[in-house]
Amino acid sequence: MVHTEDDVKKLSHQLGLAPDEVRAMLESQGGGGPSSTTRRSAASAPPPKKTRVDDAWGDFVREETQAPAATTSKYKQPQSASSSSSPNPPKEAKKDPPGNAAATNPAGNLAAERKYGPVSPLETGGGLLAQSGILDAEVVGRTKRPASYRPQCYDLETPTLLCPSLFPKRKVSFVAASPSSCHSMCIAGGIAYGWGRNEQSQLGGLPARRTVWTPTPMEVPTTSDLVAAAVGKGHSLLIDADGVGYAAGFNKFGQCAVNTSIETINKWRKIIVGSDVSASPSGNEATAASLGGEIRLAHVACGENFSVALDSAGRLYTAGSGENGCTGAGYTGEYFVAANKIAFSMDMKFTRRSRFVTRQNTGTVAGDSDNGETLPRSSEIRLASISCGRNHTVAVEAECKNGTPRRAFSWGSGAYGCLGHRVQADEYLPRVIDNFSTNIFSKNSPAKASCGSQCSMIITQSGHLYYWGKHKTAGEATMYPTIIDQLANNGHIVATVSGGNQTVVACTNNGVSVSWGNGLHGELGYGKNGAKSSSKPKFIEGIDAVIVRQVLCGYGHTLFFCCRRKMKRTRRLWRKCQ
Repeated sequence: MVHTEDDVKKLSHQLGLAPDEVRAMLESQGGGGPSSTTRRSAASAPPPKKTRVDDAWGDFVREETQAPAATTSKYKQPQSASSSSSPNPPKEAKKDPPGNAAATNPAGNLAAERKYGPVSPLETGGGLLAQSGILDAEVVGRTKRPASYRPQCYDLETPTLLCPSLFPKRKVSFVAASPSSCHSMCIAGGIAYGWGRNEQSQLGGLPARRTVWTPTPMEVPTTSDLVAAAVGKGHSLLIDADGVGYAAGFNKFGQCAVNTSIETINKWRKIIVGSDVSASPSGNEATAASLGGEIRLAHVACGENFSVALDSAGRLYTAGSGENGCTGAGYTGEYFVAANKIAFSMDMKFTRRSRFVTRQNTGTVAGDSDNGETLPRSSEIRLASISCGRNHTVAVEAECKNGTPRRAFSWGSGAYGCLGHRVQADEYLPRVIDNFSTNIFSKNSPAKASCGSQCSMIITQSGHLYYWGKHKTAGEATMYPTIIDQLANNGHIVATVSGGNQTVVACTNNGVSVSWGNGLHGELGYGKNGAKSSSKPKFIEGIDAVIVRQVLCGYGHTLFFCCRRKMKRTRRLWRKCQ
Protein backbone atom coordinates (compact mmCIF):
# COMPACT_ATOMS: atom_id res chain seq x y z
CA MET A 1 0.00 0.00 0.00
CA VAL A 2 1.41 3.41 -1.07
CA HIS A 3 1.21 6.25 1.41
CA THR A 4 1.20 9.86 0.17
CA GLU A 5 2.94 12.79 1.80
CA ASP A 6 -0.44 13.99 3.03
CA ASP A 7 -0.89 10.68 4.91
CA VAL A 8 2.56 11.04 6.44
CA LYS A 9 1.91 14.62 7.55
CA LYS A 10 -1.48 13.69 8.99
CA LEU A 11 -0.04 10.77 11.01
CA SER A 12 2.92 12.89 12.07
CA HIS A 13 0.55 15.50 13.48
CA GLN A 14 -1.70 12.95 15.20
CA LEU A 15 1.11 10.89 16.73
CA GLY A 16 3.46 13.77 17.48
CA LEU A 17 6.29 12.09 15.55
CA ALA A 18 8.77 13.36 13.00
CA PRO A 19 7.91 12.57 9.34
CA ASP A 20 10.95 10.28 9.04
CA GLU A 21 9.75 8.22 12.01
CA VAL A 22 6.27 7.89 10.54
CA ARG A 23 7.72 6.73 7.20
CA ALA A 24 9.84 4.14 9.02
CA MET A 25 6.79 2.89 10.91
CA LEU A 26 4.75 2.58 7.70
CA GLU A 27 7.53 0.81 5.82
CA SER A 28 7.79 -1.85 8.57
CA GLN A 29 4.41 -3.24 7.42
CA GLY A 30 3.52 -4.30 10.97
CA GLY A 31 6.81 -6.16 11.46
CA GLY A 32 7.62 -4.23 14.64
CA GLY A 33 10.40 -2.09 13.15
CA PRO A 34 11.96 -0.85 9.92
CA SER A 35 13.98 -2.96 7.53
CA SER A 36 17.76 -3.15 7.58
CA THR A 37 18.10 -0.60 4.78
CA THR A 38 15.82 1.79 6.60
CA ARG A 39 17.91 1.31 9.75
CA ARG A 40 21.09 2.27 7.88
CA SER A 41 19.49 5.30 6.25
CA ALA A 42 18.05 6.40 9.57
CA ALA A 43 21.47 6.07 11.18
CA SER A 44 23.09 8.31 8.55
CA ALA A 45 20.23 10.85 8.58
CA PRO A 46 20.28 13.87 10.86
CA PRO A 47 18.74 13.33 14.29
CA PRO A 48 14.96 13.66 14.33
CA LYS A 49 13.14 16.51 15.94
CA LYS A 50 12.32 16.29 19.60
CA THR A 51 8.93 14.88 20.47
CA ARG A 52 6.93 14.74 23.66
CA VAL A 53 8.79 12.95 26.44
CA ASP A 54 5.69 11.17 27.74
CA ASP A 55 4.83 9.58 24.39
CA ALA A 56 5.42 5.85 24.90
CA TRP A 57 4.67 4.96 21.28
CA GLY A 58 7.12 7.60 20.08
CA ASP A 59 9.80 6.22 22.37
CA PHE A 60 9.24 2.74 20.95
CA VAL A 61 9.50 3.93 17.34
CA ARG A 62 12.61 6.02 18.04
CA GLU A 63 14.33 2.97 19.59
CA GLU A 64 13.50 0.92 16.50
CA THR A 65 14.66 3.60 14.00
CA GLN A 66 17.95 4.37 15.73
CA ALA A 67 21.05 2.32 14.88
CA PRO A 68 21.27 -0.67 17.24
CA ALA A 69 23.99 -0.42 19.83
CA ALA A 70 26.54 -3.13 20.45
CA THR A 71 24.50 -5.38 22.73
CA THR A 72 25.08 -8.88 23.93
CA SER A 73 22.97 -11.84 22.95
CA LYS A 74 22.14 -14.97 24.88
CA TYR A 75 22.74 -16.99 21.70
CA LYS A 76 26.12 -17.32 19.99
CA GLN A 77 26.11 -15.83 16.48
CA PRO A 78 28.49 -16.97 13.67
CA GLN A 79 31.31 -14.45 13.41
CA SER A 80 32.52 -13.02 10.10
CA ALA A 81 36.20 -12.38 9.27
CA SER A 82 35.89 -8.73 10.23
CA SER A 83 34.06 -9.42 13.46
CA SER A 84 36.51 -12.12 14.53
CA SER A 85 39.33 -9.63 14.45
CA SER A 86 37.52 -7.24 16.77
CA PRO A 87 39.40 -6.84 20.07
CA ASN A 88 36.14 -7.05 22.05
CA PRO A 89 33.88 -9.69 20.45
CA PRO A 90 30.30 -10.03 21.77
CA LYS A 91 30.03 -12.24 24.83
CA GLU A 92 27.41 -14.86 25.43
CA ALA A 93 24.73 -13.72 27.85
CA LYS A 94 24.99 -15.05 31.38
CA LYS A 95 22.66 -17.99 31.88
CA ASP A 96 20.71 -18.67 35.05
CA PRO A 97 22.48 -21.21 37.24
CA PRO A 98 20.92 -24.65 37.36
CA GLY A 99 18.51 -25.17 40.23
CA ASN A 100 17.41 -21.52 40.14
CA ALA A 101 14.10 -22.43 38.54
CA ALA A 102 12.26 -21.36 41.66
CA ALA A 103 12.45 -17.80 40.38
CA THR A 104 10.15 -18.65 37.47
CA ASN A 105 8.52 -21.85 38.69
CA PRO A 106 7.04 -21.48 42.18
CA ALA A 107 7.19 -25.22 42.75
CA GLY A 108 10.91 -25.18 42.00
CA ASN A 109 12.74 -27.42 39.59
CA LEU A 110 10.69 -30.60 39.54
CA ALA A 111 13.71 -32.69 38.63
CA ALA A 112 15.94 -31.13 41.29
CA GLU A 113 16.80 -33.12 44.39
CA ARG A 114 14.78 -32.25 47.47
CA LYS A 115 16.27 -32.76 50.91
CA TYR A 116 13.86 -33.36 53.78
CA GLY A 117 14.22 -33.44 57.53
CA PRO A 118 12.96 -36.30 59.73
CA VAL A 119 9.22 -36.66 60.41
CA SER A 120 8.28 -37.02 64.07
CA PRO A 121 4.92 -37.55 65.81
CA LEU A 122 2.85 -34.48 66.50
CA GLU A 123 3.98 -32.83 69.73
CA THR A 124 1.16 -30.97 71.45
CA GLY A 125 2.19 -31.08 75.10
CA GLY A 126 -0.24 -31.69 77.93
CA GLY A 127 -3.62 -30.04 78.11
CA LEU A 128 -7.32 -30.17 78.82
CA LEU A 129 -9.93 -32.02 76.79
CA ALA A 130 -13.39 -30.65 76.03
CA GLN A 131 -16.23 -32.00 73.94
CA SER A 132 -19.38 -30.68 72.32
CA GLY A 133 -22.04 -32.77 70.62
CA ILE A 134 -23.64 -36.08 71.46
CA LEU A 135 -22.58 -38.43 74.23
CA ASP A 136 -24.76 -41.38 73.25
CA ALA A 137 -22.89 -42.64 70.17
CA GLU A 138 -25.51 -45.33 69.57
CA VAL A 139 -28.01 -42.98 67.91
CA VAL A 140 -25.65 -41.04 65.61
CA GLY A 141 -26.41 -41.52 61.92
CA ARG A 142 -29.38 -43.79 62.53
CA THR A 143 -32.93 -43.05 61.51
CA LYS A 144 -34.60 -44.62 64.53
CA ARG A 145 -33.83 -43.39 68.03
CA PRO A 146 -34.78 -45.10 71.27
CA ALA A 147 -38.07 -43.99 72.81
CA SER A 148 -36.19 -42.89 75.93
CA TYR A 149 -33.83 -40.62 73.98
CA ARG A 150 -33.80 -37.05 75.30
CA PRO A 151 -31.45 -34.56 73.59
CA GLN A 152 -31.16 -32.39 76.71
CA CYS A 153 -29.61 -35.33 78.57
CA TYR A 154 -27.24 -36.65 75.92
CA ASP A 155 -26.16 -33.58 73.90
CA LEU A 156 -23.39 -31.17 74.98
CA GLU A 157 -24.46 -28.02 73.17
CA THR A 158 -21.43 -26.02 74.30
CA PRO A 159 -17.78 -27.14 74.75
CA THR A 160 -17.58 -28.86 78.12
CA LEU A 161 -14.56 -30.24 79.97
CA LEU A 162 -14.62 -34.00 79.54
CA CYS A 163 -14.15 -35.85 82.83
CA PRO A 164 -11.58 -33.43 84.35
CA SER A 165 -11.22 -35.69 87.39
CA LEU A 166 -10.21 -38.63 85.18
CA PHE A 167 -6.76 -37.19 84.42
CA PRO A 168 -5.67 -35.54 87.69
CA LYS A 169 -1.97 -36.27 87.16
CA ARG A 170 -1.82 -37.38 83.54
CA LYS A 171 -2.27 -34.57 81.08
CA VAL A 172 -3.81 -35.40 77.72
CA SER A 173 -1.15 -35.30 74.99
CA PHE A 174 -2.94 -36.56 71.87
CA VAL A 175 -6.55 -36.73 70.66
CA ALA A 176 -8.02 -38.73 67.74
CA ALA A 177 -11.36 -38.45 65.93
CA SER A 178 -12.47 -38.57 62.30
CA PRO A 179 -15.53 -37.52 60.25
CA SER A 180 -16.61 -41.15 59.82
CA SER A 181 -16.10 -42.28 63.43
CA CYS A 182 -18.59 -42.34 66.28
CA HIS A 183 -15.82 -43.17 68.76
CA SER A 184 -12.77 -41.25 69.91
CA MET A 185 -9.43 -41.88 71.59
CA CYS A 186 -6.92 -39.85 73.54
CA ILE A 187 -3.48 -40.49 75.00
CA ALA A 188 -2.57 -39.36 78.50
CA GLY A 189 0.66 -40.31 80.22
CA GLY A 190 1.46 -42.80 77.45
CA ILE A 191 -1.82 -44.68 78.04
CA ALA A 192 -4.63 -44.84 75.46
CA TYR A 193 -8.22 -44.08 76.48
CA GLY A 194 -11.28 -44.75 74.35
CA TRP A 195 -14.97 -43.88 74.41
CA GLY A 196 -17.94 -43.87 72.07
CA ARG A 197 -19.38 -46.59 69.84
CA ASN A 198 -17.80 -50.03 70.30
CA GLU A 199 -20.08 -52.40 68.39
CA GLN A 200 -17.19 -53.75 66.27
CA SER A 201 -14.53 -53.82 68.99
CA GLN A 202 -12.92 -50.65 67.63
CA LEU A 203 -11.95 -49.85 71.24
CA GLY A 204 -9.78 -52.95 71.42
CA GLY A 205 -9.95 -54.97 74.61
CA LEU A 206 -12.95 -53.14 76.07
CA PRO A 207 -16.23 -55.05 76.44
CA ALA A 208 -18.12 -55.08 73.13
CA ARG A 209 -21.03 -52.78 73.80
CA ARG A 210 -22.92 -50.20 71.83
CA THR A 211 -21.55 -47.21 73.72
CA VAL A 212 -18.65 -46.64 76.11
CA TRP A 213 -19.77 -43.53 77.96
CA THR A 214 -16.55 -42.25 79.53
CA PRO A 215 -12.86 -42.39 78.49
CA THR A 216 -11.68 -45.84 79.56
CA PRO A 217 -8.05 -47.07 79.54
CA MET A 218 -7.26 -49.78 77.01
CA GLU A 219 -4.70 -52.55 77.30
CA VAL A 220 -2.20 -52.44 74.44
CA PRO A 221 0.56 -55.10 74.22
CA THR A 222 3.51 -52.71 74.39
CA THR A 223 5.98 -51.65 77.05
CA SER A 224 6.58 -48.25 75.45
CA ASP A 225 4.47 -45.15 75.82
CA LEU A 226 1.85 -44.55 73.16
CA VAL A 227 2.32 -41.32 71.20
CA ALA A 228 -0.20 -41.19 68.31
CA ALA A 229 -3.60 -42.57 67.33
CA ALA A 230 -6.23 -42.53 64.59
CA VAL A 231 -9.81 -43.77 64.26
CA GLY A 232 -12.00 -44.77 61.33
CA LYS A 233 -15.62 -45.82 61.03
CA GLY A 234 -15.09 -49.17 62.73
CA HIS A 235 -11.35 -49.53 63.37
CA SER A 236 -8.60 -47.79 65.34
CA LEU A 237 -4.80 -47.45 65.13
CA LEU A 238 -2.13 -46.65 67.72
CA ILE A 239 1.63 -45.92 67.55
CA ASP A 240 4.09 -46.28 70.42
CA ALA A 241 7.34 -44.41 71.04
CA ASP A 242 9.32 -47.11 69.18
CA GLY A 243 7.36 -46.55 65.97
CA VAL A 244 5.42 -49.81 66.27
CA GLY A 245 1.75 -49.73 65.27
CA TYR A 246 -1.25 -51.54 66.72
CA ALA A 247 -4.78 -51.97 65.36
CA ALA A 248 -8.20 -53.21 66.44
CA GLY A 249 -11.77 -53.27 65.17
CA PHE A 250 -13.50 -53.96 61.87
CA ASN A 251 -11.08 -55.57 59.37
CA LYS A 252 -13.25 -56.86 56.53
CA PHE A 253 -11.24 -54.91 53.94
CA GLY A 254 -7.83 -55.25 55.59
CA GLN A 255 -7.90 -51.70 56.96
CA CYS A 256 -6.32 -52.80 60.24
CA ALA A 257 -3.15 -53.78 58.32
CA VAL A 258 -2.45 -56.84 60.47
CA ASN A 259 -1.98 -59.14 57.46
CA THR A 260 -5.02 -61.29 58.10
CA SER A 261 -8.50 -61.62 56.64
CA ILE A 262 -10.22 -61.96 60.01
CA GLU A 263 -13.26 -59.70 59.86
CA THR A 264 -13.04 -58.36 63.42
CA ILE A 265 -9.91 -57.80 65.51
CA ASN A 266 -11.18 -57.95 69.10
CA LYS A 267 -7.87 -57.09 70.80
CA TRP A 268 -4.97 -54.89 69.79
CA ARG A 269 -2.63 -56.58 67.32
CA LYS A 270 0.66 -55.41 65.86
CA ILE A 271 0.53 -53.72 62.45
CA ILE A 272 2.50 -55.26 59.60
CA VAL A 273 4.38 -52.83 57.33
CA GLY A 274 5.38 -53.90 53.83
CA SER A 275 6.59 -51.94 50.81
CA ASP A 276 5.81 -51.23 47.20
CA VAL A 277 6.63 -54.24 45.00
CA SER A 278 7.51 -51.92 42.12
CA ALA A 279 10.16 -50.26 44.29
CA SER A 280 12.22 -53.45 44.33
CA PRO A 281 14.51 -54.02 41.31
CA SER A 282 13.97 -57.76 41.50
CA GLY A 283 10.20 -57.42 41.57
CA ASN A 284 10.02 -58.97 45.03
CA GLU A 285 8.93 -57.14 48.14
CA ALA A 286 11.61 -54.79 49.41
CA THR A 287 12.86 -55.29 52.96
CA ALA A 288 13.24 -52.73 55.70
CA ALA A 289 16.97 -52.63 55.04
CA SER A 290 16.42 -51.66 51.42
CA LEU A 291 14.30 -48.71 52.61
CA GLY A 292 17.12 -47.33 54.72
CA GLY A 293 16.87 -49.33 57.95
CA GLU A 294 14.06 -50.08 60.40
CA ILE A 295 10.61 -48.77 59.50
CA ARG A 296 9.24 -46.64 62.32
CA LEU A 297 5.72 -45.30 62.00
CA ALA A 298 5.19 -41.64 62.90
CA HIS A 299 1.70 -40.65 61.69
CA VAL A 300 -1.52 -42.55 60.97
CA ALA A 301 -4.93 -41.56 59.60
CA CYS A 302 -8.09 -43.55 58.93
CA GLY A 303 -10.87 -43.35 56.38
CA GLU A 304 -14.04 -45.38 56.38
CA ASN A 305 -12.50 -48.64 55.04
CA PHE A 306 -8.82 -47.79 54.57
CA SER A 307 -5.82 -46.51 56.52
CA VAL A 308 -2.83 -44.29 55.71
CA ALA A 309 0.50 -44.03 57.53
CA LEU A 310 3.83 -42.17 57.35
CA ASP A 311 7.09 -43.51 58.69
CA SER A 312 9.80 -41.44 60.37
CA ALA A 313 11.32 -40.67 56.95
CA GLY A 314 8.03 -39.37 55.54
CA ARG A 315 7.34 -42.34 53.25
CA LEU A 316 3.70 -43.10 52.45
CA TYR A 317 1.93 -46.40 53.25
CA THR A 318 -1.71 -47.43 52.76
CA ALA A 319 -3.91 -50.43 53.55
CA GLY A 320 -7.52 -51.45 53.13
CA SER A 321 -10.05 -51.25 50.31
CA GLY A 322 -8.97 -49.97 46.90
CA GLU A 323 -12.46 -48.69 46.01
CA ASN A 324 -12.34 -45.20 44.48
CA GLY A 325 -8.54 -45.40 44.55
CA CYS A 326 -8.43 -44.86 48.31
CA THR A 327 -5.15 -46.75 48.70
CA GLY A 328 -3.34 -44.69 46.03
CA ALA A 329 -2.10 -47.84 44.30
CA GLY A 330 -3.02 -46.69 40.78
CA TYR A 331 -5.95 -49.08 40.39
CA THR A 332 -9.13 -50.22 42.13
CA GLY A 333 -8.80 -53.93 41.29
CA GLU A 334 -12.55 -54.38 40.91
CA TYR A 335 -13.83 -57.83 40.01
CA PHE A 336 -17.07 -59.81 40.04
CA VAL A 337 -17.63 -62.09 43.00
CA ALA A 338 -21.20 -62.95 41.99
CA ALA A 339 -23.85 -61.80 39.59
CA ASN A 340 -24.30 -58.03 39.95
CA LYS A 341 -21.86 -57.92 42.85
CA ILE A 342 -18.46 -56.23 42.53
CA ALA A 343 -15.56 -56.34 44.96
CA PHE A 344 -12.31 -54.36 45.03
CA SER A 345 -8.68 -55.14 45.72
CA MET A 346 -7.58 -55.14 49.35
CA ASP A 347 -4.19 -54.61 50.99
CA MET A 348 -4.01 -56.59 54.22
CA LYS A 349 -0.89 -54.74 55.43
CA PHE A 350 0.64 -51.32 55.01
CA THR A 351 2.16 -51.13 51.52
CA ARG A 352 4.46 -48.35 50.45
CA ARG A 353 3.24 -45.95 47.73
CA SER A 354 6.04 -44.25 45.83
CA ARG A 355 4.29 -42.86 42.74
CA PHE A 356 3.10 -39.25 42.73
CA VAL A 357 1.64 -37.76 39.56
CA THR A 358 0.54 -34.53 37.91
CA ARG A 359 -2.08 -33.90 35.24
CA GLN A 360 -0.29 -30.97 33.61
CA ASN A 361 1.03 -33.22 30.85
CA THR A 362 -0.81 -36.53 30.77
CA GLY A 363 0.28 -39.67 29.06
CA THR A 364 3.96 -38.84 28.58
CA VAL A 365 5.22 -41.82 30.58
CA ALA A 366 4.54 -45.38 29.51
CA GLY A 367 1.58 -46.77 31.37
CA ASP A 368 0.50 -43.41 32.75
CA SER A 369 -2.18 -42.53 30.22
CA ASP A 370 -4.94 -42.96 32.80
CA ASN A 371 -3.24 -41.62 35.93
CA GLY A 372 -1.18 -38.70 34.63
CA GLU A 373 2.53 -38.07 34.40
CA THR A 374 4.76 -39.44 37.14
CA LEU A 375 6.67 -36.66 38.90
CA PRO A 376 10.47 -36.65 38.64
CA ARG A 377 12.16 -38.29 41.63
CA SER A 378 8.74 -39.54 42.67
CA SER A 379 10.09 -42.24 44.98
CA GLU A 380 12.06 -39.59 46.90
CA ILE A 381 9.02 -37.47 47.82
CA ARG A 382 8.39 -37.30 51.56
CA LEU A 383 5.24 -36.22 53.38
CA ALA A 384 4.69 -34.60 56.76
CA SER A 385 0.92 -34.15 57.13
CA ILE A 386 -1.91 -36.54 56.18
CA SER A 387 -5.64 -36.53 56.74
CA CYS A 388 -8.46 -38.78 55.56
CA GLY A 389 -12.08 -38.10 54.77
CA ARG A 390 -14.63 -40.82 54.27
CA ASN A 391 -13.14 -42.00 50.97
CA HIS A 392 -10.30 -39.59 50.13
CA THR A 393 -6.95 -38.41 51.46
CA VAL A 394 -5.05 -35.11 51.40
CA ALA A 395 -1.33 -34.91 52.19
CA VAL A 396 1.26 -32.13 52.45
CA GLU A 397 4.90 -32.54 51.48
CA ALA A 398 7.57 -32.39 54.16
CA GLU A 399 9.53 -29.18 54.53
CA CYS A 400 12.55 -28.97 52.25
CA LYS A 401 15.90 -27.89 53.66
CA ASN A 402 16.62 -25.76 50.58
CA GLY A 403 13.44 -23.73 51.02
CA THR A 404 11.56 -25.13 48.03
CA PRO A 405 7.79 -24.56 48.41
CA ARG A 406 5.88 -27.54 49.72
CA ARG A 407 3.29 -29.30 47.57
CA ALA A 408 -0.10 -30.77 48.41
CA PHE A 409 -1.43 -34.09 47.07
CA SER A 410 -4.85 -35.76 47.06
CA TRP A 411 -6.31 -39.06 45.92
CA GLY A 412 -9.39 -41.24 46.31
CA SER A 413 -13.01 -40.32 45.69
CA GLY A 414 -13.50 -37.03 43.88
CA ALA A 415 -17.17 -36.55 44.84
CA TYR A 416 -18.17 -32.88 45.22
CA GLY A 417 -14.68 -31.80 44.14
CA CYS A 418 -13.14 -32.77 47.49
CA LEU A 419 -9.80 -33.52 45.80
CA GLY A 420 -9.40 -29.93 44.61
CA HIS A 421 -8.79 -30.74 40.93
CA ARG A 422 -11.87 -28.85 39.62
CA VAL A 423 -13.58 -32.07 38.49
CA GLN A 424 -15.65 -34.78 40.18
CA ALA A 425 -13.34 -37.62 39.22
CA ASP A 426 -11.58 -40.25 41.31
CA GLU A 427 -7.79 -40.25 41.48
CA TYR A 428 -6.05 -43.59 41.83
CA LEU A 429 -2.60 -42.11 42.57
CA PRO A 430 -1.51 -39.18 44.75
CA ARG A 431 -1.87 -36.16 42.45
CA VAL A 432 -0.47 -32.67 42.91
CA ILE A 433 -3.10 -30.02 43.66
CA ASP A 434 -2.19 -27.46 41.01
CA ASN A 435 -3.70 -24.48 42.83
CA PHE A 436 -0.97 -24.64 45.47
CA SER A 437 1.80 -24.57 42.83
CA THR A 438 1.13 -21.01 41.63
CA ASN A 439 3.17 -17.89 42.37
CA ILE A 440 0.89 -16.80 45.18
CA PHE A 441 2.04 -19.79 47.27
CA SER A 442 5.78 -19.44 46.59
CA LYS A 443 6.24 -17.83 50.04
CA ASN A 444 3.07 -19.20 51.63
CA SER A 445 3.04 -22.90 50.81
CA PRO A 446 0.77 -25.53 52.43
CA ALA A 447 1.64 -26.62 55.97
CA LYS A 448 -1.20 -28.78 57.38
CA ALA A 449 -3.94 -30.90 55.83
CA SER A 450 -7.36 -31.73 57.23
CA CYS A 451 -10.40 -33.50 55.80
CA GLY A 452 -14.09 -33.60 56.47
CA SER A 453 -16.35 -36.35 55.24
CA GLN A 454 -16.48 -34.91 51.70
CA CYS A 455 -14.46 -31.73 52.02
CA SER A 456 -10.83 -30.77 52.49
CA MET A 457 -8.86 -27.96 54.13
CA ILE A 458 -5.28 -26.71 54.00
CA ILE A 459 -3.59 -24.32 56.43
CA THR A 460 -0.70 -22.42 54.84
CA GLN A 461 2.50 -21.24 56.50
CA SER A 462 0.96 -17.80 57.07
CA GLY A 463 -2.08 -19.27 58.81
CA HIS A 464 -4.52 -18.83 55.92
CA LEU A 465 -7.28 -21.41 55.62
CA TYR A 466 -8.30 -22.84 52.23
CA TYR A 467 -11.40 -24.97 51.77
CA TRP A 468 -12.92 -27.05 48.96
CA GLY A 469 -15.54 -29.78 48.59
CA LYS A 470 -18.89 -29.84 50.37
CA HIS A 471 -19.91 -30.42 53.97
CA LYS A 472 -23.59 -29.43 53.88
CA THR A 473 -26.57 -31.16 52.34
CA ALA A 474 -27.73 -27.95 50.63
CA GLY A 475 -25.85 -25.61 48.34
CA GLU A 476 -23.19 -26.07 45.70
CA ALA A 477 -19.78 -27.64 46.09
CA THR A 478 -16.49 -25.73 45.96
CA MET A 479 -14.46 -27.40 43.23
CA TYR A 480 -11.03 -25.92 44.00
CA PRO A 481 -9.17 -24.49 47.03
CA THR A 482 -10.75 -21.21 48.10
CA ILE A 483 -9.59 -18.99 50.96
CA ILE A 484 -12.00 -18.40 53.85
CA ASP A 485 -12.42 -14.63 53.54
CA GLN A 486 -14.13 -14.17 56.89
CA LEU A 487 -10.92 -15.25 58.65
CA ALA A 488 -8.28 -13.88 56.29
CA ASN A 489 -9.81 -10.40 55.97
CA ASN A 490 -9.86 -9.95 59.74
CA GLY A 491 -6.24 -10.95 60.23
CA HIS A 492 -6.91 -14.28 61.95
CA ILE A 493 -4.05 -16.80 61.90
CA VAL A 494 -5.57 -20.28 61.89
CA ALA A 495 -3.73 -22.80 64.06
CA THR A 496 -5.93 -25.87 63.66
CA VAL A 497 -8.98 -26.92 61.65
CA SER A 498 -11.08 -30.05 61.31
CA GLY A 499 -14.14 -31.24 59.42
CA GLY A 500 -16.86 -33.61 60.54
CA ASN A 501 -19.74 -35.24 58.74
CA GLN A 502 -21.43 -31.88 58.09
CA THR A 503 -19.41 -29.45 60.20
CA VAL A 504 -16.16 -27.47 60.04
CA VAL A 505 -14.42 -25.99 63.11
CA ALA A 506 -11.35 -23.72 63.06
CA CYS A 507 -9.34 -22.22 65.93
CA THR A 508 -6.82 -19.37 65.74
CA ASN A 509 -3.65 -18.79 67.67
CA ASN A 510 -5.20 -15.93 69.70
CA GLY A 511 -8.07 -17.89 71.20
CA VAL A 512 -10.81 -17.38 68.62
CA SER A 513 -12.84 -20.45 67.60
CA VAL A 514 -15.42 -20.52 64.81
CA SER A 515 -17.64 -23.22 63.33
CA TRP A 516 -20.14 -23.59 60.51
CA GLY A 517 -22.25 -26.29 58.89
CA ASN A 518 -25.08 -28.45 60.22
CA GLY A 519 -24.83 -29.66 63.83
CA LEU A 520 -27.94 -31.59 64.81
CA HIS A 521 -26.45 -32.74 68.12
CA GLY A 522 -24.85 -29.46 69.18
CA GLU A 523 -21.40 -30.20 67.79
CA LEU A 524 -21.13 -26.61 66.53
CA GLY A 525 -21.00 -25.48 70.17
CA TYR A 526 -23.37 -22.50 69.93
CA GLY A 527 -25.01 -23.12 73.30
CA LYS A 528 -28.28 -24.45 74.67
CA ASN A 529 -30.47 -21.99 72.81
CA GLY A 530 -28.09 -21.52 69.92
CA ALA A 531 -28.61 -22.35 66.28
CA LYS A 532 -28.08 -25.84 64.95
CA SER A 533 -26.58 -24.66 61.66
CA SER A 534 -24.69 -21.77 60.13
CA SER A 535 -23.77 -21.07 56.51
CA LYS A 536 -20.78 -18.90 57.47
CA PRO A 537 -18.10 -19.10 60.20
CA LYS A 538 -19.66 -18.11 63.51
CA PHE A 539 -17.93 -17.54 66.86
CA ILE A 540 -18.15 -20.25 69.52
CA GLU A 541 -18.78 -18.05 72.55
CA GLY A 542 -18.54 -20.89 75.07
CA ILE A 543 -14.85 -21.32 74.35
CA ASP A 544 -13.94 -17.71 73.56
CA ALA A 545 -10.39 -16.64 74.54
CA VAL A 546 -9.38 -20.25 75.28
CA ILE A 547 -6.23 -21.33 73.43
CA VAL A 548 -7.05 -24.49 71.45
CA ARG A 549 -4.04 -26.40 70.16
CA GLN A 550 -5.92 -29.11 68.30
CA VAL A 551 -9.57 -29.51 67.26
CA LEU A 552 -11.00 -32.81 66.00
CA CYS A 553 -14.44 -33.29 64.48
CA GLY A 554 -16.10 -36.68 64.71
CA TYR A 555 -19.45 -37.94 63.52
CA GLY A 556 -21.86 -36.02 65.79
CA HIS A 557 -19.27 -34.57 68.18
CA THR A 558 -16.29 -32.18 68.36
CA LEU A 559 -13.20 -32.43 70.57
CA PHE A 560 -11.19 -29.40 71.70
CA PHE A 561 -7.67 -30.01 72.98
CA CYS A 562 -6.36 -27.00 74.89
CA CYS A 563 -2.62 -26.65 75.24
CA ARG A 564 -0.85 -26.80 78.57
CA ARG A 565 0.38 -23.22 78.24
CA LYS A 566 -1.60 -20.79 80.39
CA MET A 567 -3.40 -23.74 81.98
CA LYS A 568 -4.64 -21.70 84.94
CA ARG A 569 -5.88 -18.96 82.62
CA THR A 570 -7.65 -21.56 80.49
CA ARG A 571 -9.41 -23.10 83.50
CA ARG A 572 -10.41 -19.64 84.79
CA LEU A 573 -11.81 -18.57 81.43
CA TRP A 574 -13.69 -21.83 81.08
CA ARG A 575 -15.35 -21.44 84.47
CA LYS A 576 -16.27 -17.88 83.52
CA CYS A 577 -17.77 -18.94 80.19
CA GLN A 578 -19.78 -21.76 81.69
